[in-house]
Amino acid sequence: MGRTTRLLPGGIYAAVMTFFDSNTEDIDLQTQNQHTARLAKAGIAGFVVMGSNGEAPHLSIEERSAIIRETRSCLDGLGKSETPIIAGCSDQSVRGTVHLCREAALAGNVIERFFIAVAEQSPIPIILYSFPGVSAGIEMDSGLLGRISQHPNVAGTKFTCGDTGKLSRVATAVKSRQPYAIFGGLADFILPALVAGATGVIAGGANVTPLTCVKVFDLWREGKVEAAREMRAVLAQGDWEHTARGISGTKAALNILFGYGGKPRRPLEALPQASVVEMQRGLEGLIALEEQLTVRPAL
Repeated sequence: MGRTTRLLPGGIYAAVMTFFDSNTEDIDLQTQNQHTARLAKAGIAGFVVMGSNGEAPHLSIEERSAIIRETRSCLDGLGKSETPIIAGCSDQSVRGTVHLCREAALAGNVIERFFIAVAEQSPIPIILYSFPGVSAGIEMDSGLLGRISQHPNVAGTKFTCGDTGKLSRVATAVKSRQPYAIFGGLADFILPALVAGATGVIAGGANVTPLTCVKVFDLWREGKVEAAREMRAVLAQGDWEHTARGISGTKAALNILFGYGGKPRRPLEALPQASVVEMQRGLEGLIALEEQLTVRPAL
């Protein structure tokens, strides 16, 4: 095929937000770069752009390309040219989704054929995404994922399903082929995913508290399991406060903590103020932990 699959480094990957001008709803590249720089300096190992957390369905193809280019340019400017970018490339049409669901009901292997066809034709390696919650409940089981993962142009799988058993079975199935990345898909899933065999975690929560996410990973890697478990408990509690409120919640958390984030693009709406206040109270413990980990310049 003439293509090589790059080894994706272990660590915490951020499922990055997309930022817009609050008045015009145009993409805000200045804030995008500011956010990229903050996460890179916090030790984020890789950037996932144009996924569900990045509001990809609401962006044009040109806007998606602009976000990818700017993220790469910003990282290169920071001396992080080796930091990988994983770009969402899904099409979200109703026609295509309905057709796929109908085909799936008629033939159990239509999803497998779909991904193999994409892997064959894509000029870049692809990563599978197990997230039934955003795919009409369609479940890719471990057997299916294990088979698709044998294709040389499939570079990894992200598990936002929270199923440690499935993750473990796929990790075992791909052990003989390298490189292959196994990602957990939520900030509160970092430790369970690593125990089950993940090489890293792609977390929307890393937008808000990247230092805590990275620290949990580092503690696990250093063999300090109990310390990792205790920190993960604080992370799981606070992360849920904004994650449960969706993209609007995560952007509201960024507005509170860092003064940027703005609003999502319509039809998504900004978080009501009452919900913002409630969320802020729930975030107090996690924010205190993140501030303890902040590297401050020497006087």
